[in-house]
Amino acid sequence: MSAPAETILPVPSQALSPEEAARFLLPFGVGAPERTETLLSYDWEGGAFRRIVRCRYGAGDLVLKVRREEELPLSRLASQCAFSEYLAKNGVRTARLLPVLSSGEGRNGESFATALPMEGGPALVTAERFCGGQLTVVTPDLAEAMGELLARAHTISERGGCHAEGRVLFDPFQENDLFSLEEFEALLPVLAGENRRLAEAIAARGRELLSALSPFRALPRCAVQGDLADCNLFLTPEGEFGMFDFNNCGDNAPYLDAVMHGVYIARLMEYGRPADEALSRGMYARFWRGYTAVRPLPKEEAAAREAFVRLICTFWKFDLLFREDSLAALVKADDGEAVACRLARMAQKLDGRGVFA
Repeated sequence: MSAPAETILPVPSQALSPEEAARFLLPFGVGAPERTETLLSYDWEGGAFRRIVRCRYGAGDLVLKVRREEELPLSRLASQCAFSEYLAKNGVRTARLLPVLSSGEGRNGESFATALPMEGGPALVTAERFCGGQLTVVTPDLAEAMGELLARAHTISERGGCHAEGRVLFDPFQENDLFSLEEFEALLPVLAGENRRLAEAIAARGRELLSALSPFRALPRCAVQGDLADCNLFLTPEGEFGMFDFNNCGDNAPYLDAVMHGVYIARLMEYGRPADEALSRGMYARFWRGYTAVRPLPKEEAAAREAFVRLICTFWKFDLLFREDSLAALVKADDGEAVACRLARMAQKLDGRGVFA
């Protein structure tokens, strides 16, 4: 007798119904939810998509994630899930994942992600417990708690020899989400006169600083969560902070991850009021107070922190590319005077003056 044909699932709709969700929850041994709430729904060219759905039950909700993304193979997702569970079992609160049912043998605690056959190619599926208490505003106390939480996760990962597949967002020695000397250098050919000379001098100093910091590239690496933002934190009823969303999990040196997160938390969170130099400096200091209380830095790493901050903030991507008055926009508008002012501020940041402004 031949084996039954494998069921090919249709691509999920933009807003999954409880009946649709039930098909994807089947590998986890979970029945249909009472109702569903779409948290995120994306479609890209080439058939890639992402669906994140809150599945509501009478007692305890789940978050179902169904996705087909070119840069997310099953092995990478499985390693991210495994790291999240390892942290949870060793004292860091995370969104607990449901294990995949093994074929006829009950629960397989080592597998938290599965690939299901689908029209256009397989899709990856995970299910996790819904975490209430999501945080929306970063205060100085929370910045310090974030430092403590990150340090605990780093120590657990390092001691456990944890590793995860995937490119991280916050490695200063590769393309990253915070700063880019390369993007700044790409603007040089269209500058002229004194602006060109000043920009070339800034780029040269940036390269010198990056080269001086390059020994830290060789630091040992381990798995990191990779994006400890306010929207990826939750507070339990017991008053403990936890983290979720391991989509950007991968291997990084804990020190480099902390250096980048310190600036990230100081500049790109929601603070309840506009960020300025004083606020960002305060947030940065509180983050490091929390981090070093748990994980003190070696002398060489502590001494290099400010150099990293100068490099990151001088070539800050948001200022270079994404603001309405970004340097790229000013160059395109041929506003030489405004470009000169912006370059002068960049030179000041390289000197350590007004770094967070």
